Amino acid sequence: MSDHNDLRQKIDDAKRRLPLPELMAKEGLGDRAKRIAHCPFHDDEHKSFSVFDGQDGFWHWKCHAGCGDGDEIMFLRKLRGPSASKAMNLYLSMADFPPRIPPKSHEYPGARKSPTFPTSHQSPKCRECPVSPVSTGQGLDGNREQALKGLATRNACTEHSTARKRRFKLVRDLRALEKGIGRELQTSELMVAFNEWHRLSQPFLDPAKTRDDFLAMFLAELGKVRVPTGEGDTLNKALEAVSKLSVSQLPGIPAIPEVPES
Repeated sequence: MSDHNDLRQKIDDAKRRLPLPELMAKEGLGDRAKRIAHCPFHDDEHKSFSVFDGQDGFWHWKCHAGCGDGDEIMFLRKLRGPSASKAMNLYLSMADFPPRIPPKSHEYPGARKSPTFPTSHQSPKCRECPVSPVSTGQGLDGNREQALKGLATRNACTEHSTARKRRFKLVRDLRALEKGIGRELQTSELMVAFNEWHRLSQPFLDPAKTRDDFLAMFLAELGKVRVPTGEGDTLNKALEAVSKLSVSQLPGIPAIPEVPES
């Protein structure tokens, strides 16, 4: 992947440089960076706020009273109120990533312009930030684009309150695809899947959240997948465990009193 497409790596590197407790200290909230603390986002009498080291190896925060949860970028967004893209840019800048302008693509001269983050609405400072606008998939071959859209279609929401579950299933499928092709998907390819998922899921998504909100969660979840689809399947593990039992140890099935061993 070209360096301006390696957004996930940049964010992960930034989280190692400026983890959440240090970020909170920079914002004057170091005394709240505890497992049990008063929430900085509401008048909290009962210490409903937690900062903890997650299973993904990065820091997270959560308000158990309902203010929200997330990583360093979501904390900045909640604290300062910018859009998801501006919060990413701000966090990378605070983590001392040098601002620069990504090189223009010779193959696709218009690749830096994106309907997601239009440059006409960005300040000059934002246009020089380390996070470059993402492509929507221009230049992909038809088979790859069709496969990505197929994964998005399979995991699109068909009912309310399922966005997180369906989106994470999509991310696991994308990781499995990466393993199958032997490389990481480029940002342009990931955006094909996300755009299609968001388009199909939109009738069932929380109207209080913007497209940028869902994109930020999608990008964050890409780094959280530990088991791609098809690996570590729970059913396969259960079958393997049962296959090692003796006949006397096999579980019974109440509805079938004399169930055969097979």
